[in-house]
Amino acid sequence: MDNKRLKMFFGITLIVIILAVASFYIFKQLSNNNNTILEEYTPQEEISDVQMRSTIVKLYFKESNSENLKCENRTIDSKELLSNPYLTLTNLLISGPTEEGLESIIPTGTTINSATLSGETVTLDLSSAFTSTISDVNVASNAVYSIVNTLTELTEVSSVKFLIDGNESSSFSNCDFSLKDPFVRK
Repeated sequence: MDNKRLKMFFGITLIVIILAVASFYIFKQLSNNNNTILEEYTPQEEISDVQMRSTIVKLYFKESNSENLKCENRTIDSKELLSNPYLTLTNLLISGPTEEGLESIIPTGTTINSATLSGETVTLDLSSAFTSTISDVNVASNAVYSIVNTLTELTEVSSVKFLIDGNESSSFSNCDFSLKDPFVRK
């Protein structure tokens, strides 16, 4: 063999040996990682169907120590919102807050005759108890915006129109707060 072929033979042999050593080293590292025993994760508590369906809704109530409205986040079963979310959310407002420091501003005895969505406006038909017992403009405003702010948390709602016992009412019975036009979020 001539000198040039001999050098090429040794060069190729050296490259093959280096590749073989590197392959052995990489294989050994990978096989060491595969020997690690994986333990299956077991949750402390299984998640129930009700927990999987739970959702958080935002309800607006009056702060006990001020005239401001404050949001209460409440977890409910999302199935409750399927048939009529507007009715459900307004009933939650009527039933009052669960958080300390908040109070319901919806007058006692108020019932919902209907709650429907047309376009982006919810038409909420309430009993006359809603307008007959409130005599202060600030209380009337808070009662209305408690409902409006709660319902406009839903993406499809941008305004709320109020009816009293199926009729358009121009204002509350005992104060000058108009219910004539739809209300948007405040």
